[in-house]
Amino acid sequence: MQFRNGTLFHFQQSIDYIEANLTEIIQLEAVAEVGLMSLSAYYVLFRKITGSTLKDYIFKRRMTLAGWELVFTEASILELAIKYQYSGYEPFSRAFRKFMGVSPSVFRRRGEYAESFPQVRFVEVGADKGQGGIGMIQQEMNRERLVTEIEGIKSGYVLDVDIDHFESVNVKFGRAAGDRVLQEVPIRIKRILDGEIEVTRYANDEFIIVLSEVTAREAEKLSEDILKAFEEPIEFDGTLIGITVSIGITQVKGGDKALEDANSSMLRAKENGRDQYYNDSY
Repeated sequence: MQFRNGTLFHFQQSIDYIEANLTEIIQLEAVAEVGLMSLSAYYVLFRKITGSTLKDYIFKRRMTLAGWELVFTEASILELAIKYQYSGYEPFSRAFRKFMGVSPSVFRRRGEYAESFPQVRFVEVGADKGQGGIGMIQQEMNRERLVTEIEGIKSGYVLDVDIDHFESVNVKFGRAAGDRVLQEVPIRIKRILDGEIEVTRYANDEFIIVLSEVTAREAEKLSEDILKAFEEPIEFDGTLIGITVSIGITQVKGGDKALEDANSSMLRAKENGRDQYYNDSY
């Protein structure tokens, strides 16, 4: 997507403003003002860039943070309802169930948290970057954290797990079903992993796993287990949704390089037929 230099900076500032105020009342006009545009223009631009409405983005970010607190804190459901700008237990529970597929009490009891909807960040790429003209932008999630994590280990492998034909899920079953798939994928992966290993959402339907001190075969065995984890369809509102994933494997060799190579390997797995892994180490 093309973007005029400067506009992206202010748009990202508006995203940061939202993030800083998720536990407060957010006036949408104030968000647009930070982005230096009218509310109507901001609505159009926001949807074009993120694929989501402004209200929906705020809703998903609040539910994601509330989910973390349900698993990792002792805050009551009512306290979280008030904190995230709901009038009481019932409206918060309905909203939470709409996004997560289960009630807050069931979510807490399961204790399975995966970052369903991270904060988005946009970076300018392409030949015109920083030159005052029109450049290209791409959406990233958690890149800085992943680069730091990868550069902090001596050896290991990076896995890039991408949902095959994800957009067809949204088209066939609706975006609410797509959200449910995005929540279930990291949860199923986490059930396979050692408890200290994280599944990090990196793009819309892409997840990164950083494995420290493992062999190539161990990374491949884990990938095989991940592929098997999706032999069972995902249930959403009485409908069974079958998905597969493609996995790229690369050896750790610097943060940015490892992410790029893992992505290239994932694309190679897709080229080879999907529902498989590709290891670029050989």
